[in-house]
Amino acid sequence: MTADGSKPPARSRAARVAAIALQLIGFAVGVALLAWCASLALRPENRAQLERLGEAPGWVIASILGLTLLGLALDGLVFHALLGPVRRLKPLGVLATNAVAVFLNYLPFKVGLIARVVVHTRRDGVALLTVGAMLAAALAALACVAIPLGLASAWRGRIDAAWLATSGAGMAVLTVACIAGARLFAGDAGLARLHRLGSRVPGWRRLAGTRAFAGLHAGLAIAAGGRAFAVGVVLRLLFFATMWARFALAARVVGVEIAPESAIIAGSVFFLIGVASPGGMLGVREGGTTWLAGSLALSGVSAESFAVVALVVGAAESVVNVFAGGVGVVWLRPDRWLLRRRRGSGRGA
Repeated sequence: MTADGSKPPARSRAARVAAIALQLIGFAVGVALLAWCASLALRPENRAQLERLGEAPGWVIASILGLTLLGLALDGLVFHALLGPVRRLKPLGVLATNAVAVFLNYLPFKVGLIARVVVHTRRDGVALLTVGAMLAAALAALACVAIPLGLASAWRGRIDAAWLATSGAGMAVLTVACIAGARLFAGDAGLARLHRLGSRVPGWRRLAGTRAFAGLHAGLAIAAGGRAFAVGVVLRLLFFATMWARFALAARVVGVEIAPESAIIAGSVFFLIGVASPGGMLGVREGGTTWLAGSLALSGVSAESFAVVALVVGAAESVVNVFAGGVGVVWLRPDRWLLRRRRGSGRGA
């Protein structure tokens, strides 16, 4: 039922049903990919790799776990940096929120995203539009890193001076372009410019009136600050570096020889699949990265051999995410602010 008591349109109900079905199918695909990846890793030809994993020095396993924890912290600091220009929050609270959100991202229905929004709006008192602005700015910062790296890798196919120069220059150019564009279209004056430019676009008025558009426009205020957005881009690049190092270490542990550029491709794809997956990231990243490695024959490694590497990285991340997610819940104490809000709403009823 809608606010006026009428039934929602059949089309909107169908869209919601389709969205739920897509989430469930995505989750099922992820579980199937994880099973497929595990079946590849457990084949007899990988027995030596699995034995090497069992005999791996403790410091190597600790390094993989440490890099995973560092990556999780850098991921949280991206959101803290981007939220800084519009709302100052304590770093540990943002890190705890990110840890909980990342852990819940294993589930379908974007539970992690919902949890992030709920914590920031209810616990921290951040306006919903501001949270949307932070998420929009985070997506832009990710694009400033991922797009140049992807283009440079597709062009060069290896790490050399030209790869370093083009990827670095591309990130700098995109970051400056985002900041300049944000300053041009942020605020009331910028919104007026947007309306003038979009007035001739069919359906512009309807689009400009949506909450998504308002959130994206509010995100321009974050990027317009310049410094915070640039810090977010650097932190995202450092996060990617931890992903690359984890794949390189995991490959070394199980005795799989992969080139540095293969670790970069695998680490980047592993993360981006998790971000884009509509049904949660359980199994999708391991299976998708393994399939890509086999299709592209990264460093001449077969999908069967690479499956072990992907599972090691995924398993280490699962251990860290479960631990950090639990610590995050204890730190955030949702029982305090959720129960307080319910009691307050009950008294006001």
